[in-house]
Amino acid sequence: MDINIIFTPQGRRENMLRQGDLLIVKINDIPKGIKKVPSGIVFRGEATGHAHRLVGGDVFSDNGVMFLDVEKTAKLLHEEHKPLILGKGKWSVIRQREYQSKDMTRLVVD
Repeated sequence: MDINIIFTPQGRRENMLRQGDLLIVKINDIPKGIKKVPSGIVFRGEATGHAHRLVGGDVFSDNGVMFLDVEKTAKLLHEEHKPLILGKGKWSVIRQREYQSKDMTRLVVD
């Protein structure tokens, strides 16, 4: 699956956002043929069971890789974080990892 991430010197904050353990990156397009997630849940936290949920856009999933499609603006909500406003566009959601040692990483738990 090829994903083209948009990087620009100006507006970098608009192209890469973070909420808890999620990194949200603006991309050119969402891969074809992936399934829409009707609940709007992006990820559910392992530690608390709270969920990152998108309101005002569509969530798509392909084997655990999440994508967001926002027509105008949308909010990413979570009980333990401030709402995150996403502008119009297509977004890839990346679970952040924490390095424990040279050859070991683990997902950041929210």
